[in-house]
Amino acid sequence: MSTALNHRYQPPSRDDMSNTYMSNTYQHVELAQVSKIEITCDGWTSVAQDHYLTVTVHYIYKGSIQQKVLSTEAVYESQTGPVVAQEIHSILEEFKLTGKVIAATVDNAYNMDVALRNLKFKVYGIQAVTRWCAKIRAVVVWLKRSHHEQNCPEREAATPQ
Repeated sequence: MSTALNHRYQPPSRDDMSNTYMSNTYQHVELAQVSKIEITCDGWTSVAQDHYLTVTVHYIYKGSIQQKVLSTEAVYESQTGPVVAQEIHSILEEFKLTGKVIAATVDNAYNMDVALRNLKFKVYGIQAVTRWCAKIRAVVVWLKRSHHEQNCPEREAATPQ
């Protein structure tokens, strides 16, 4: 979106992100002292159709819950499960976290599920959450339709007086 607003804008590089938002002290000391982490991975496509992947780490350090963005990377290959798995693995390897992941959270995209399986992470499907989400979606669709019908001039003209 930033590029759409200002075509001269250059997003920060991976090195800038790592050096600006994660100091070397954080990278080497704090994460080295943590034995278990949870990661969140999210992929998206920009307005310019560029693909990105962000990996965030969540952990407890000195009794406090912490979360940090490890990396946001452009993905230049097709975003298949194996490609996404390799990207996630590379990021975890860079921060020496490969053996510390006890949980991973991803969106509902099939390629993310495949990536977690390729990384040998256990994938859980929680039926209660799935049913709950389906009910929420149904309510949202109903609200959108009813709002559209209420504000539709054609409907008002077709309604008998």
